[in-house]
Amino acid sequence: MKWCGLIIIFFLSVPLFVSCERQTELSKVTIPEEAGEEEIKEGTETAVIYTQKEEKEAYQKLVEDKVDEYHKKIDKLKAEAGEAGEEVRDEYNLNIELLQNKVNVADKKLNELKYVSGKAWEDLRSGVEAVMADFEKHYNRVTSRYK
Repeated sequence: MKWCGLIIIFFLSVPLFVSCERQTELSKVTIPEEAGEEEIKEGTETAVIYTQKEEKEAYQKLVEDKVDEYHKKIDKLKAEAGEAGEEVRDEYNLNIELLQNKVNVADKKLNELKYVSGKAWEDLRSGVEAVMADFEKHYNRVTSRYK
């Protein structure tokens, strides 16, 4: 009976020892015990940079798609201007030129976005968003006027 109790305790305690040993192995892989504060900081910074790079690439793709959409919208307005009466056509063309200038600025910002990183890309991002919002606002104003 005494042996049965000892055997039961042994089998119940083995998973605890294995689990503790496994946790130690995992922690050594993640953050080695000999790693200094600098190494840990460096690893964290690398992870943050990688995340920022992914975020920047996704944002860049979003902006590229938006700029392509803007070019299509301008092409559509040009087609409508060709069908409009002469007095309206001049106003159409003036607005199209203004929108084209805004898209050119967006293209320039997109090109700059490809070559910046860190804090500079975050600052540039707010400029890109302002240009895109300005285009949308003016485009909506133009399209609502001619409907």
